[in-house]
Parts: sequence; C-alpha cells; structure tokens
Amino acid sequence: MRTYLIIYEFSQKRNKKGEPYGWHLAQLATPETKWGYDFVTSSYGEDPLTSWKKIRDNIIRRFPRADDKEVCSLLGMRVLSHEPTMPMKSAKSSGKQLNRQGSPSQII
Repeated sequence: MRTYLIIYEFSQKRNKKGEPYGWHLAQLATPETKWGYDFVTSSYGEDPLTSWKKIRDNIIRRFPRADDKEVCSLLGMRVLSHEPTMPMKSAKSSGKQLNRQGSPSQII
C-alpha cells in the first residue's frame, strides 16, 4: 500500500498584527483531500502514455517555449525516440549501475 502526498498550498506565519512574515511553508495533503476520492481513483486504470501526454500538455500550456526534451528533464525521465519512458526504479532489477540522478549511467 502506498500513500501519496502533494503540496496543497503555501502559507506564511502571521505576527500579532496579522501581517504575514517569514518563509512560506508548504502544506501537505493527500490528493483525495484536494480533488476527491472518485476523481483520483478514476485515473488508476489509465495508460502511462496517456498520463504522460496529459502532464506534458499541462506543462507546455504553462510554459509554451518548453519542448519534450526539457519536460522530460524536468520530470526526471529519459527520451529514447519521440516517446518518453519512465526512469528505472532500482539498479537491482536491471543489473545496471545508477548514476547520481537515479537513471542508468549508460543512458543519456
């Protein structure tokens, strides 16, 4: 069983006068708290490539000058051709040594 946490919002402490001060603090919550259980579980059966395209489109909508290579780099993914693939989770399963970024060292 896994538990996922997301950044729900950022807030600042307030002084006696009610004015914000100091660093912003990230408030963590489960995705179900923010978007609801039904919405979150509706994506569980989704194809990984479909999920990737949704994430990519969302990032490109916010940053129109970004290309797929930059989006993959941001998300810690690697591109073998025109379609991205997820990084390897562990070196034990593949027998390959991982570099500092957590991806196999022989892959660019």
